[in-house]
Amino acid sequence: MDINSIPDIFQSKLRIAIVSCLMTGEKTFKEVKEITGASDGNLSVQMSEMEESGYVSIHKDFFSNKPRTRYNLTGKGKKEFIDSVVFRNVQHLFQLPSVIYCRRQQSAYCCTQTQCVSG
Repeated sequence: MDINSIPDIFQSKLRIAIVSCLMTGEKTFKEVKEITGASDGNLSVQMSEMEESGYVSIHKDFFSNKPRTRYNLTGKGKKEFIDSVVFRNVQHLFQLPSVIYCRRQQSAYCCTQTQCVSG
């Protein structure tokens, strides 16, 4: 996997954690904070950057007379995350059996991809 092909927005562990938790649907600030373990300030900054990039939508309202901030992934956010992070890692995982064991040579780590390199 070429790390340079992953969008900058997903080059942070916190941003990947945020997007991962939002993949299951809308979350409040408190929920995202609890799931990711981020500080208030860091989470707020990351969410603002992700909103500016079009990956997250932010909704502010009042619930029981208290301010509430809710977050959703946009279509762009879901697509980019799946294409850039999830799909690439799944592709890599499917290549593991041929890397781990070569039936022809009956030894570990002699193959890469799906072609034996041991001759």
